[in-house]
Amino acid sequence: MKPLSTDALRNPDLYQYYQGMKNVCYLAGYVRRENPNVVVPSGTTRQFWLQLTNNENLMLPVTLPTGIELPRRVTDRQGLKVICQVRGWRNEKNEPELRIFARSFSRINALEMPPLTAFEKAVPDSAPETAGFKPFGSGFRNNSASNKVELAGILSGKRYRPPVGDKGAAIFLLLRQTADPSQDIPLIYYGKLAEKLSEDLPVGAAIFVSGRYRMTNVEPTTDINEVTGKPYVTGTPLIQIDVPSQPVDRDILYIDEINGARVRWTEKTPKWIFEVSNRRPRNVEAQAGSGAREPAVAETGAASTATSASEVAARPGSPLSDEERRALGL
Repeated sequence: MKPLSTDALRNPDLYQYYQGMKNVCYLAGYVRRENPNVVVPSGTTRQFWLQLTNNENLMLPVTLPTGIELPRRVTDRQGLKVICQVRGWRNEKNEPELRIFARSFSRINALEMPPLTAFEKAVPDSAPETAGFKPFGSGFRNNSASNKVELAGILSGKRYRPPVGDKGAAIFLLLRQTADPSQDIPLIYYGKLAEKLSEDLPVGAAIFVSGRYRMTNVEPTTDINEVTGKPYVTGTPLIQIDVPSQPVDRDILYIDEINGARVRWTEKTPKWIFEVSNRRPRNVEAQAGSGAREPAVAETGAASTATSASEVAARPGSPLSDEERRALGL
């Protein structure tokens, strides 16, 4: 994966897509080159963390793909804005997970920094906290500028979790952007609409989601950090989304023509998109192959030619020009 060029940074259309589908993550926080509080898998070297709250157990891991390095001038606890992309993969238990790959780095302004309130929250007794680290932030924002993810693709799996005890209802989704099911991106929606979404969202539907990157299932281990006196923890990166919506042609670039509330796919649309829609719904934990499968980090991929056009519900949007499509390889 190559660093984004100056021209690409000026034109979001040149870095917001993967395989012709919206895939971008904006993060702004405080750099930690190492995380002494979590259990890091052996062999993990090309990774850093972004701290967005005063709870260090919730720092977000970001992977450095080959060819991209964290700027040498960046020091620990320095503010940094990172443009990233999301990749799904399968762990050793064949469970869907995700990684966030850095694409470019820049300075952050006051509107992009985590708000003051994020560093004034009570920290659990079991979690470490950096005493006196109260970075400047606006404290008034409500647009989540420091943590924003936008994805579009084909829904390839879903599972509803009813409310249990103190846990509210949720729906787990798998979003596919390539023909390889091992690269499905896991998503989660929490809220009262979870059950309704589980009924109304069919597997094979094209969807657009926005949300934020966070750590979930943060659990303490039996090992104690001698420096902080707190237990080491394990956690799972996940993208928490708002209610999914119907994509427009700027979300999935294979959409060719919009006619009222419906769209047509281009002739270059990959066949796998239609194959997913013809399959029966499957559980999020369905097998996609044996063993761990690492995430793909290629910037682009060749699209297969669809055998026929298909229609899918969508709302109208601004179509890409022919010049823009050529620039994106479509």
